[in-house]
Amino acid sequence: PIDSADCAGALGVLNSQGGAAQTAGGLVVDRSLQVELSAIGEYRMCLATTAPPTSDDDFVRVSGVVLQVVAALSPSPPPATPPLPPASPPLPPDVGVEPGSITVNVTTEVVVNGTGLPPNVSVIFVSADENGCTG
Repeated sequence: PIDSADCAGALGVLNSQGGAAQTAGGLVVDRSLQVELSAIGEYRMCLATTAPPTSDDDFVRVSGVVLQVVAALSPSPPPATPPLPPASPPLPPDVGVEPGSITVNVTTEVVVNGTGLPPNVSVIFVSADENGCTG
């Protein structure tokens, strides 16, 4: 499991996903990646700008980025949470994801936005319910 407060365990999840039904993240290519999560709830984003990441220390939790996993998309999903400054440098101050809501157990393309976001970043989404994650 990932300690969502500091992304401990993120590298293990990234490396163990091959062929898994749940895809919590991966390498962002052309600003997007395929995500499939198997539990309804809110997920926070852990991002690594080191390519490829070699330890959990390469990941930081991006404050203010929330991916909502729902049972079924409503005709008008709630607006995406506006991006807030990241948890620590050197991430750009406007990192965000689109869409802000995906359907549980459905593989969905998620776009990672951010002015100056370096190429070859890796992203993992972690449940906001784990270890009292807030922010």
